[in-house]
Parts: sequence; C-alpha cells; structure tokens
Amino acid sequence: MFKESKEKEESDIFRGRKGIKSILQDILNYKEYVAFGSSGRFLEIMKHDFEIFQKQKKELKIDARVILSKSSKNTEQVKIAFTKFRYFKDEFSSPTTTFIYDDKTAIIVWSETPIATLIISKEVADSYRNYFELLWKEATT
Repeated sequence: MFKESKEKEESDIFRGRKGIKSILQDILNYKEYVAFGSSGRFLEIMKHDFEIFQKQKKELKIDARVILSKSSKNTEQVKIAFTKFRYFKDEFSSPTTTFIYDDKTAIIVWSETPIATLIISKEVADSYRNYFELLWKEATT
C-alpha cells in the first residue's frame, strides 16, 4: 500500500515542439538531470532547438547522464559537454524519452507532433531516478 503524500503533486501535458521546448527550458534551471529511452528521435524532431538546448546546457555547466540505444553511439548526439553516456541493446529502444530532474519527471513521446507529460512529485521522481540507476548499472559504455 502507498503511503499518503503531503507534498505538492501535479501534472501537465505539453504538445508540439513549442511544448517540448518549454520543458527543455525548465531543465536548464537545474544543475543536473538524467534521461533514458530515446532512440535518436530527440535530435531528429527538435533539430535546431536541440542544438540551442545543448549550447545553453554547456554554458550553464549542467551535468547529465543519458542512456541511449547502441545504434546512437557514434552519432553527433553523443558529442555533448557535461554528459556521460551509456548504452543498451537496440531491441530496447523506445519512441519515448524520460527526463528526471529535481522533483520532476518528463515523459516525451516522439511522434510526428511530440507530446509530453510532466509530473511534479518528489516521490515519482525518486522512483524514476531509482529505475534509472538500475538501468545505468546494466548499460554498457
């Protein structure tokens, strides 16, 4: 049984590149994040916004750990400052990316018009962070 939480919890839905861009801007307010699940669609769909995000991330010295599919290993996407990468088998790639930062979890579906759910909950973020740590230990360099 789950214990009742007294913390503030909420969620929002973001649609389209503009919506995803607002999540990326929010991530820039924090010193670190972890992410997993992208199969390269982030760069493909967000294009210029991806590059701007990475440039700002570098300027702000935001640390990241990211787990990608092995087929992404030698792409431009992995030449990013302040980011450590690990990889999992392509068979586990996903059309989604999950970002965990502070008490927030953003789950982005990379469809033609991307859509994201942002959950603000320390308990949920901690749960996803624990899951990320498990994946990180199993992923390869």
